[in-house]
Amino acid sequence: MLTNLPFMRRRMALRRQRRGTPIRMDWVTLADVQEDPTTGAKLGTATPQTETIYGFFNYVNIAHSNVRHFEEIEDGDAIIDIPADTVIEGRDGLTFTIDSQVWAQKRVGEKLAQHWEVHQGRRLYRTLLLRKQT
Repeated sequence: MLTNLPFMRRRMALRRQRRGTPIRMDWVTLADVQEDPTTGAKLGTATPQTETIYGFFNYVNIAHSNVRHFEEIEDGDAIIDIPADTVIEGRDGLTFTIDSQVWAQKRVGEKLAQHWEVHQGRRLYRTLLLRKQT
């Protein structure tokens, strides 16, 4: 079966590199982790980490959107599409800085996650819902 998937992947990668919005990800990595026996909190040496990726950023406008039936999406939220291979799991305190504004990831339900999944043999990009930090 003939497909244009390799071409689409290359074009999306080029668009992210040239026209995507720079998104700085900040998180903390703990070293020498020990658990506090009283509280159960993780204690260790915190090392700030940073990575800049390129993606597509959109503000949510509930009134003019087809996502209004998903209860986790509210006015003031933002949606970003980032490269599929971007690691976000296991990054404590992960925030996204876009145009000097700091955002944090919101949890989404299973229905919304399925709505956003785009597969052509493998994932083309990853969509996240963000809420501005105060």
